[in-house]
Amino acid sequence: MSDLLSRPILVLSPHPDDAVLSVGGLLLQHSDAQVATVFTADPPLERVKKLSGLATPETRRGEDSVAMAKLGVKAHLLDLVDAIDRVGEDGARLYQTLPSLCGPVLPTDAPTCDHILEAVKAILGDRVLLCPMAIGAHVDHQLAAHVGRRLSKAGRAVLFYEDAPYVYPDPGPRVTGDSVTRAADRMRGQSRGLEDVAIDPIAKAELVSCYASQVVELFGNIEGYRESSRSHYDALGAIVERLHHLRF
Repeated sequence: MSDLLSRPILVLSPHPDDAVLSVGGLLLQHSDAQVATVFTADPPLERVKKLSGLATPETRRGEDSVAMAKLGVKAHLLDLVDAIDRVGEDGARLYQTLPSLCGPVLPTDAPTCDHILEAVKAILGDRVLLCPMAIGAHVDHQLAAHVGRRLSKAGRAVLFYEDAPYVYPDPGPRVTGDSVTRAADRMRGQSRGLEDVAIDPIAKAELVSCYASQVVELFGNIEGYRESSRSHYDALGAIVERLHHLRF
């Protein structure tokens, strides 16, 4: 039985929607939670045609503000630029293709991790940090996960949540599934325990529906989300959100 509901927490969310998709059920029950969303800034360049159909940061911030208001949590926007919009010192986009977003973090992108770390340290206080495991290997999730790794190695209390929908057995038509084991291996971490938090899937689905642009992009509609999440709960054998203690 997890004691997370009685401990102050800070959830590190790479993008608007990641915290709710992964640990929204926990957040609905928590009385002392905060959420820090990392990649929320407007793009420095006009998006190329193949990306023009994706929701803008402005749209996603608006959806997130509605969800955070429903939760009643303090929300921090770290105001960094999403990987699909980040540019290097030469002004060129760092990640030129959609597949590259789920590949290795480029060496020239390493300072982004330092920026996240400093921002998190400024607001963390004595809270338990909940970080993504970077299941799915999205570069923004990898950067956030590495912040958790660094803080864990420094002795801070850190738990790693399973990135939804990448961890789902049926993640939806636009997402490539991945596993906890592969994500832990990429982080060079070993499991030293689990914490399961029982949740209300109906209440969580209602919260997820705040992110209309992402529900359409990832699942087609909210029923698609419900079906995908049910496949995950069936695989776990319980309606829970699972977090991991990792040793590095």
